[in-house]
Amino acid sequence: MEKEAESERYIRVSSVPCYNFTDENGTRRIMSAILAPLSFEEKGSRLIVGWACSLGSACHCVECHYSRVLKESVERKVGRIGEDW
Repeated sequence: MEKEAESERYIRVSSVPCYNFTDENGTRRIMSAILAPLSFEEKGSRLIVGWACSLGSACHCVECHYSRVLKESVERKVGRIGEDW
């Protein structure tokens, strides 16, 4: 049986435009955000990477996975979430 060829993968911090940043008044505007890997977990042959956004703690966008509003909403429903969420 042939051995699978290994490939290199690079995980890095990225600067990206955020089109949905929402401030505390509900105003949306385009901002520059930094996405960075925060946690790593191996599951079998897979590597699961947890990401964080530099705007997450200030963002009030309810559709954004990284926003403070979403995190607080989930915490109210299921209890405290770890800091690396």
